[in-house]
Amino acid sequence: MSLNQPSLNSHDENVTSSSNSTCKMMELVPSKPTPSQSKAATGWQSLPEEIKLQIIRYNLKYPNVIVPKTDNAEYQRQLATFSQHINVNRDIARLSHDVFYKENTFLLASDEVVEGHQYFRRYSPRLPHPSIRPLLRKIVWSSKLSSGDWGILRRLSRGEYGVTGLKEITIEFDWTLVGLIFGIDINIFLEFPMFMSCLGMTEPVVFSTEGKVVFRGQMIAPVPGTHWTATVDRHIQDEVEANIREKLRFKEPGFKEPLLLDEYLDVIEMWL
Repeated sequence: MSLNQPSLNSHDENVTSSSNSTCKMMELVPSKPTPSQSKAATGWQSLPEEIKLQIIRYNLKYPNVIVPKTDNAEYQRQLATFSQHINVNRDIARLSHDVFYKENTFLLASDEVVEGHQYFRRYSPRLPHPSIRPLLRKIVWSSKLSSGDWGILRRLSRGEYGVTGLKEITIEFDWTLVGLIFGIDINIFLEFPMFMSCLGMTEPVVFSTEGKVVFRGQMIAPVPGTHWTATVDRHIQDEVEANIREKLRFKEPGFKEPLLLDEYLDVIEMWL
């Protein structure tokens, strides 16, 4: 059996799925199974579901964040292993999809597209194929700290990209060269509302999932009237980061949605 696996590097809704050429050569099961293969298949089917999942997890669950880029050799190895599993039989393919996409954490980001003049930029989210997005449970979003990227986060929080099964999100901001890329005057950091306005961060983004915000690197910005750059004082960076955290809101860990009336009645009926 051969299943076409959508790529995890599509950029929009109009991307069609295709099988990786390397993975096509790694299909395991011949058209006519041998007696030993038939016996192994029978043994597999007799296993409890949890034991099957433990076996699949041993091969397809990874301790580190998966970075789905075509030039990432580690990701290509992970994808090849996944392709081997989904080409064995329907049951293993079903469990492999659940483990690989639902139990791993994927790094997602946006791609910068410069149109004409360098100041006219737009950002396109680098997302998996639409058929895969509902399966994702944990992601790390690498933000470029721009107005376009902030808009993508807002749409992501509203479920507009189809990542409807999300349970946990980590938003990473990397300060490296942010000031240089966007031409942010070092004095703008001193006036936080102006800084937030420049990046389009005037309204909070609210996620209905658990999440956290991580900052990396140190702020660097041009010094007004010079060709020099300077690192922003640590206390200013701490203040800016605290204000950005206030603009990103998540569900509290362990929070449970209140029961609806019908659910209350079901619980009462169980105890009667």
